Amino acid sequence: MVREALFERANLLHCAPHLSYPLPIMLPIYNSYYINKEQALERQHNDARMNLSIVLTAIRQGAKAVNHTKLTGDEWDIKAKAVVNATGPFTDSLRLMADPDTKPICQPSAGVHIVLPGYYRMTVAGTTDAPMPVTFHPGPADIDIEFILQEIRTYLSDDVTGDF
Repeated sequence: MVREALFERANLLHCAPHLSYPLPIMLPIYNSYYINKEQALERQHNDARMNLSIVLTAIRQGAKAVNHTKLTGDEWDIKAKAVVNATGPFTDSLRLMADPDTKPICQPSAGVHIVLPGYYRMTVAGTTDAPMPVTFHPGPADIDIEFILQEIRTYLSDDVTGDF
């Protein structure tokens, strides 16, 4: 999953460099190896702007798009060469509505980060990646928070606590 995410990140950087910003990253080094500056910098991607850019491009090419459409119960027949299922972790739920026998294709997971004040303004620590059931209001598990805090204590300072 991480390898696929890295591939997709590189693809986004190539397609939309104007929507990605350098994000310095600190990595623990366990042995000697060489990486270039592009590999050492993480990127923060503006996913909302990217999605809007894709929709606007599709509209310019003749697509019809709706956003914030009120749910009324009315039904329409729509003919399309392609339909984008942009429902994130609810992808399989929507697919099951159309075909109750469909096989799942989405593996929802929780990626937890912690934002710490002070070191170069703000420091993002993490991440974890664990399977998680789909919910409308996901939140971090205490075990994931403690894992990240323990890793921070190992590399930065042992007085970092999870007092919120």
